[in-house]
Amino acid sequence: MIETDSSQVRRLRVGQKVFMLVGALVTIGCLYLAFAGIRWDLLWSEMKQASPGYILLGFLLQLAAVGCMAFRWKVELSDEGVVSYRDAFSSVSSSIFFNNYIPLRIGDLIRSFLMARKTNQSRIQVLSVLFVERLIDFTVVLLLAAFSLQLLLTVAAIELSALILVASILGGIFLGLFLLYRVNSREWIRLRVIGGFPEGPRRFLEGLLDRIVKGLQSFQSSFRLLQILLWTVGIWVCHMAGSYAWTTAFGLGIPPGGIVLLVSMLNLATLLPSSPGGIGLYHQVAIWALSPWVPLKEEALAFGTVTHGLIALQGLMLGIFTFLSEGISFNQLTRQA
Repeated sequence: MIETDSSQVRRLRVGQKVFMLVGALVTIGCLYLAFAGIRWDLLWSEMKQASPGYILLGFLLQLAAVGCMAFRWKVELSDEGVVSYRDAFSSVSSSIFFNNYIPLRIGDLIRSFLMARKTNQSRIQVLSVLFVERLIDFTVVLLLAAFSLQLLLTVAAIELSALILVASILGGIFLGLFLLYRVNSREWIRLRVIGGFPEGPRRFLEGLLDRIVKGLQSFQSSFRLLQILLWTVGIWVCHMAGSYAWTTAFGLGIPPGGIVLLVSMLNLATLLPSSPGGIGLYHQVAIWALSPWVPLKEEALAFGTVTHGLIALQGLMLGIFTFLSEGISFNQLTRQA
């Protein structure tokens, strides 16, 4: 048993090192692509011309999105005990801070730890709710991507197959959640589908199934589900409004469809391993997303550089709030992950 545990620890450490190595390579490659061949004087000039008023407005709207996340998180955990908005906001803030500044993205583990100790629930139960929340947000991002890809069919060389792929993934997510929501189909999946796998993959898939089912328990009330959906809409409206304010600050003249493309691509990019805060990756994805309307690379890079710094500042502010609110140190929190 000890040998098994030791081998699992070794595999985990190897996986962490591989993740960090891939992240470093992605960062280096994207930094090169983003900054290669630019005119630094023009980049600095574009950055200085940004409107402070719109920069501040965009920053506040992005903070409002975090506020909506906390309200949604509070609603999602209402079955687990009495959750105050302050506690919900603090745990969401911790997730944003650690996912931005720690390479291994331990923010969700810390977020679940903070709420588990407040609600006297197991971390697995809280993580299960968070897992379903992530599925919802991923579905929203795919919907935005599908819309923006349809837009790009007329302005860029994007193949229709990409749109079909996104639609297929969306359909699979919706169908899977619906089947897991129903007891009969859930047991059929467990016995007929998962039961046919070898022991190792079967145990993993059964654990994943149990986690989704536990998370779905918080979404069974129609009124609560409506609240969650409304707060989800609020989150993404704030994200897009904040991004629109930031593009306006640089005078980029991006249409609404372009804002949707920008937001969806930047959020999909977070799925890739990269350095803390997505340095390099964020900049290059911003250049790609803005390229149909902003052909001058320095203009798009100025937007990416400034807004990336603002997002990093936001994460730092939220982290400081968490430490002060929870009365706990950085080292104490990271040990819980």
